[in-house]
Amino acid sequence: MGRTLQPWVQGICTFQFQREQLAKAIEDIARNESVSTGMKMNTDIKVNIGEADCVGVVGTGNFGKAITNKLVKCGVQVVVGTRNPTGLYVSIEKALQEKIVLLAVPTFSWPDLPLTKIQAGTILIDCGNRPKICASDELSQAEKLQQMLPPGVHVVKGFNTLSAYELENMSFSAGQQIPIAGNSQAGKQAVGLLLDKMGYHVSDMGMLNQARLIENIPLALFPNWKKPFLISVCLWIFLYFITFSRYHFCSNNEFTWH
Repeated sequence: MGRTLQPWVQGICTFQFQREQLAKAIEDIARNESVSTGMKMNTDIKVNIGEADCVGVVGTGNFGKAITNKLVKCGVQVVVGTRNPTGLYVSIEKALQEKIVLLAVPTFSWPDLPLTKIQAGTILIDCGNRPKICASDELSQAEKLQQMLPPGVHVVKGFNTLSAYELENMSFSAGQQIPIAGNSQAGKQAVGLLLDKMGYHVSDMGMLNQARLIENIPLALFPNWKKPFLISVCLWIFLYFITFSRYHFCSNNEFTWH
């Protein structure tokens, strides 16, 4: 009987250790912020990891639904916020009260969100993508989002290299590297623990300005497509002409007309 229960007990111990690590990482954010700004932070602000591993998700689009289902399958309780809360959905304000929040809405909707009401110590994960390449001297979406937030709220860029299709297919998560970036080391550690629980590996890219590189990853699949496309078209025309000429002008390896 002892041998049968050993893996089960070991799994519970590992899960409890991850919960304690994640809670400690969030507490470090509030502590570091109070030191750097000179403000007195509420040391009672903690992630409710001990009770439910609750994560807020703002957005009910394809990606929002996919990431919610993925988190639920991994044993994470999720609070989903939407503009029209019905059924299992809550208001956006309620979802933003969680200490880890996934922002799964397009950038043009950010000004309509109650971002200024987010409490200090919150980790806001920006998982959005941009429509065009971000230049090296241009602010990333994540950096712009950080400027819109009150002090003590930390943005971590991540999850944008995942698609809704990948999240819905469990086989894609095995060992996949997910790049993240942020100015808060404790915040990145907390997001890393969440990703680890979802079955992913973390690649820490550094400070939040590295979000410019992360946001360019989905756009860099085939950046210089025009030249290869033209070469392919020219090769197709050449091979078509050779085949056409051989059929109409050659008979028994002699150049003639049929």
